[in-house]
Amino acid sequence: MSQSEPKMKGTDLSQAFKVADLLLQYRRGRLDLEEQAELEAWAASSPRNRELMTSLSDDTVVQEWLDSYLSVTDADLAFETRIMPHLRPERRQAVTRIYRISGLAAAAAVLTLAAIVGIRYYTQKTYQNQPTVTSLTASVNPTPGGDRAWLTLSDGHRMALDNMANGPVSDQGGSRVVKTDNGLITYQRIPGMTTGFRKYNTLSTPRGGQFRVVLPDGSKVWLNAASSISYPTVFDEKERRVTLTGEAYFEVVHRPETPFIVRIQDKNTEVKVLGTHFNVAAYGETPVCATTVLEGAVRVSDPRSNGGVIKAGEQGQLTAGGAFRVVTGPEVRAAVAWKDGLFTFGDSLQETLEDIARWYDVDLVIQGSLAGIHPIGGSIERSRPLAEVLSVLETVAKLHCTLKDRRLIVTP
Repeated sequence: MSQSEPKMKGTDLSQAFKVADLLLQYRRGRLDLEEQAELEAWAASSPRNRELMTSLSDDTVVQEWLDSYLSVTDADLAFETRIMPHLRPERRQAVTRIYRISGLAAAAAVLTLAAIVGIRYYTQKTYQNQPTVTSLTASVNPTPGGDRAWLTLSDGHRMALDNMANGPVSDQGGSRVVKTDNGLITYQRIPGMTTGFRKYNTLSTPRGGQFRVVLPDGSKVWLNAASSISYPTVFDEKERRVTLTGEAYFEVVHRPETPFIVRIQDKNTEVKVLGTHFNVAAYGETPVCATTVLEGAVRVSDPRSNGGVIKAGEQGQLTAGGAFRVVTGPEVRAAVAWKDGLFTFGDSLQETLEDIARWYDVDLVIQGSLAGIHPIGGSIERSRPLAEVLSVLETVAKLHCTLKDRRLIVTP
């Protein structure tokens, strides 16, 4: 070790993690005086360390690290291609995995990068066999959710789709309902059949469930957990109107002459589009109805306010009191992560906890205030065991999680 490199207490990896943790707490503004002195001594020992510490104050730099790392889905490949290049050239040949680094000046820098953007890596390598969540035993370890839903037909008949064989399900008012081999429900117009009275179907998911449906006009809908969508089996010629509870992602077929309207049940709100990709999150227990647009534009209307137009890359937030605002940034990316099978860790900690509780079908109990807690960014697959998800959450947000009798107790 050269004179310019920081001297750690020992050469094991835990010391590098210690420095990484100090840097993370520095970014979040949570260092006490003793920790500040310890981190300052580390930064002063090397220009490289000082540069890294300064970089952590730049949100743009951190976001670039995050986007770069998470663009690689395989953890080992991500480490090799996104973390390894930050090591000095003379060190690279000596390091092939993060757990083989010990006593290197670059170790803290690399581990800090990993801690900030390598949530998946930590999950696979560090927490896989060492869950830190209190009282999380095999007997009470909820499994991840999956493709589970019920379809309620116009006559009130209700059927479980997850156990149903692929093929035709029912003829409904001029459309044939079919479950396809790729696990979704579609509506196929039956030539020559008159529709008669308009019939409605309802697709609903339980806690821990999700499902996809192709509506009669060809529009695609991804339905999140504890949600439902009602729609006619054949749309009206003047408008395409559906009713939503919970959360869904829409890819709407473009038909300017026939507007697509999403009525938010219990929120007295409508989202009107011509053809676009957007997400609506409007769970009953959440005071904010959030509409996020990825392509095109939508108009949100509410009798308590004028609402407004939301364009691609924006999220419109309508509060229970009728206040409306448009935001951009991380909220837009995080809003549709569930559709891609991910939990994200950002400023919306309450929403993240509620999403986790719904997906694993547990009751959430928060003891204390989450105000002022801002987790670092990152994501983890929703297919992971709850123990891994909570272990990552404990690390990035410094929370204490306990699971008891299917109650998830979270203490800041």
